[in-house]
This record gives sequence, C-alpha cells and structure tokens, in this order.
Amino acid sequence: IEARTINEELIEGHVLNLIEKGVGAYTIRKSINVLKKIIDRVVKAKLIPSNPITEDIELPKHKKKETKAMNQKELEQFLNIAKTNKHYSFWYLLLNTGMRVGEAMALTYEDFDFETGEVTLSKTYDNTYGLKEGTKNGESRTLKLNESTVQIMKEHKAFQEMGNLVDTIENKSNVVFQDANGNHLYLPSVRRRHFNAIIKEVIDSKTHKPIELTIHGLRHTFASLSLKNGVPLVDVSGYLGHLNTRITAEIYAHYLPTESTNTASAIEKIIKSN
Repeated sequence: IEARTINEELIEGHVLNLIEKGVGAYTIRKSINVLKKIIDRVVKAKLIPSNPITEDIELPKHKKKETKAMNQKELEQFLNIAKTNKHYSFWYLLLNTGMRVGEAMALTYEDFDFETGEVTLSKTYDNTYGLKEGTKNGESRTLKLNESTVQIMKEHKAFQEMGNLVDTIENKSNVVFQDANGNHLYLPSVRRRHFNAIIKEVIDSKTHKPIELTIHGLRHTFASLSLKNGVPLVDVSGYLGHLNTRITAEIYAHYLPTESTNTASAIEKIIKSN
C-alpha cells in the first residue's frame, strides 16, 4: 500500500475485516493504536497530509468478561463434593475470605493468629516467579475469619504436623498449603487433578450441565454471595484487597448490598444453611 492511499475508508475497512475474522475488541484497539503511531511518523515525513485515524473511526468496545461465580445451590454441591478432596481446606479458605489464589499459596503459619481468628496477607506466590513480598496492590491486610474456617485451618495444621500431607517427615515446612515435598503447591497440577475433577461434578442450575468455573471463581463466589447477603461494599472490598470500593463496585455492580451484615459470618451462614 502506498502512503498516499492510506485514508479513513481504508482504516475502517481494515477494522471491519478484523471484526469479521473474530479478532477481539482489545486486540483491534491495540493494533489500531500502534498503526496510528506509525502513520504519525509517515505524516511527519510529509508523505501524507494527515493521519486518517481519528476519533471518528469507530472501534469495537472492549467488553469485560462476565464475572463467573457459583450461586448458593452450586456452592452447596461444590462443598459436598470437595469434602473428600485433599485440598478441601484450601478451597474452604478461598471461599470464606475471597483472598487471591497466590495470596493463599504464600501463607505460612506465622500469618495466622488462631486466638483472634485472623490471618494477615503480606505476600504472594507464583509458580513461575516464586515468592514475592507484598500483595497485588502492594498493601498488607488482615482478615477476620469465621469460626468454621478457623476450625478447618486448625485441623489442617494438626493433620499436616502429623506428616500426612508430605512424603517424609523431613519434608515438613511452615508453608500452609504444600506439596508432597514440603514446597508451595504447584497450581497447574492442583487445578488439573483436583479442582477440575470437582467442578465437572457441579451442575449449573441454569444449563443443567457441568458448571464452568476457574479457581479464581471461588474469589468471585465469596464476593457475589457476600454482597447478595447484605455485606457492605466497603467490607467486601477490604477482604478482596481492592485499592478502593469503585473497583469492587465495577466488577460486582449487580450484587450490590441492600443491608449490613457481618462479613466474616456471611459465607458461613450460607454454607451452614443447607
């Protein structure tokens, strides 16, 4: 294409072609932004009089993926099926606190205060990059645990101290959720061998087919059910570790609370109601 043939009609045709090929809105907008910068150089070189990529060019809007979470009936199914899974305490903690998976994987027993029923999140773990100080927003936070979660974690600790979760007694470590070698969990394996096996047995109440949910969906389940059951937005936002309530509101707008209740006991109440 010669520089002089680059015009608004050509750009719009290019955008339509990408849409027809099924290219996502985010990718299209990013590519057009790069193209605009390139054409700016062409304009600067005086090969064409002006850049045809203006605000008049209609670009597809990027739609945020729908936040997938379990409803109360699906949560009941999940917990009943997960009870026999070796990582049950891991799933239970995620569901009852809304903490990020990496935050849970980074936990050591120094982070727990079983007397006050609190856990402090100050680091995160990733199987690629390892342990990192600080949470996603850079700030530590302390969460109040409900009674059932405290009990589950106490039992997990006792079971672990007996050497039941590692191959040898020498492999014991202070990491709360660990593999057979006493190291941090390897998430791809946990997801494939454990989480996916549970999820395929949970039936979607609308489609009557196995529910589609990721491990991150446990965090969404905590947030959505907390808000639906009246936990204030500011409290849910604090548990999730969002920088401000605006972020929480944007993600969970359709679950906004109507009345106040205790954050730590909300999910516990839902779980025990069945």
